[in-house]
Amino acid sequence: MVEDIVRRVRDGLESIPDWYVPSTGKTIIAVLLVKKDINHINAHDVYAVVKHARVYFEELRRTGISRDRFFIKIPSTGPPLNGAKIVEAGLIRTLGTALFSLARAIACGQEDCLETDKEQPFLKNASFIAPKEAMTAGEIGCHTANISHEVLNGLAKLPYDGSEQPAEGQPKSQHVYVTSGKLSDLLAKIVNDDPPAVADWDGKLADTKTDCLANEGAEL
Repeated sequence: MVEDIVRRVRDGLESIPDWYVPSTGKTIIAVLLVKKDINHINAHDVYAVVKHARVYFEELRRTGISRDRFFIKIPSTGPPLNGAKIVEAGLIRTLGTALFSLARAIACGQEDCLETDKEQPFLKNASFIAPKEAMTAGEIGCHTANISHEVLNGLAKLPYDGSEQPAEGQPKSQHVYVTSGKLSDLLAKIVNDDPPAVADWDGKLADTKTDCLANEGAEL
């Protein structure tokens, strides 16, 4: 398939948009892979998610990769997270992905994604487009981050001013939830907001008292 795409782009058989970038070929390949697999995605079937996760687990185990060296990404929506709870009970670690709301974050905590005992899950931010997004993630206090080389290069070019950096000069906490620094004025403004909420949102934020996994995640 890769050779076919390269040939089509080279011979002009694949239309290239005006905003062509060097990654266009990679994008076409990625989309075709998605097209191939889209009908095999069971994001609304609890037990299909469990079965799929166990297939990954058995294949990884067969190749000699121990369970403490991997986790399985599962969408942070109702049925998959209910499936993840079953998967976690079988000692297969999971990571909730596509986490686009406070309710989904709470659901991941209730499901036990990457938890030990009753610790809350760690957050790994990703999909940064601009360097300042990555800077803001650090200001919020994300625990880890996936950052592309393009954004890393952009960060390297930014001037550094220690007086404007959150927690500048403070030693790193031994536990990520032991201390939470004061939010900047910019971030404090959005504490009581939920940008991904639906248009008719009633203004009430999700809270940990609600069982976000009940009825296959109806709250989500």
